[in-house]
Amino acid sequence: MKKRTRSAREGFTLIEALIVVVIAGILMTIGLPKLRETMLQAQMVSFGTEIQSVFQRARFEAIRRGLPVVVQMVPDERRIRAYVDVPAFDDDGNRTDVPLELAPEAGLLEPETDHVLFDVRVPNAVVFDAPGAEELIDGMTNISGRAPEDALPSELVLVFSSTGAAQDLGAFRFRGQGSANNFLEARVDFASTGKTTLRKWDCDDSVWRSRDEEVIGRKAWIWYGYFADC
Repeated sequence: MKKRTRSAREGFTLIEALIVVVIAGILMTIGLPKLRETMLQAQMVSFGTEIQSVFQRARFEAIRRGLPVVVQMVPDERRIRAYVDVPAFDDDGNRTDVPLELAPEAGLLEPETDHVLFDVRVPNAVVFDAPGAEELIDGMTNISGRAPEDALPSELVLVFSSTGAAQDLGAFRFRGQGSANNFLEARVDFASTGKTTLRKWDCDDSVWRSRDEEVIGRKAWIWYGYFADC
């Protein structure tokens, strides 16, 4: 009976194994940056959607409680929060607190004094920022008493009255960490309904666009590389 001869083609040769490793390395080099970009884009959109949700919930709470609800960006603390503005009065009926400012009165607990309803921490992948000459916070209500250009970002707030109407329109803006040219804004478009829109900065036309906006010849949203001229 003949012995079976071992085929020279069984298994991988060292050369073949090295080729597989090199190809895998090339694919990872190409694919991993793209995967990171995709994940960052998803995190940015998710955070923008969360801000829209805060706007909508704040409006609902203002109607439900019959009191103004304020949405405030606090860049230094990397958060967006919504709080109820509960007025305080003295015995003569004069208001003693600063309207729309978060200032809980000592000795009182919610719901008898100002208190935070929602407190959203900013994910590590996101930075509060705006492109070029655009403002970090567009519009909104100035509660500082100073000129808008002198007000701190935390002093430009979105206010929903007890009817659910936005006192002033505007937007909060941000970009992704390591994504120098991709900016999003969560915007309140209509005062009476509190309708919100998530928009992206178009570097080519220097304009904010919603995702479903019609643009001839291309998509409304373009995601730019880090070194793109924006």
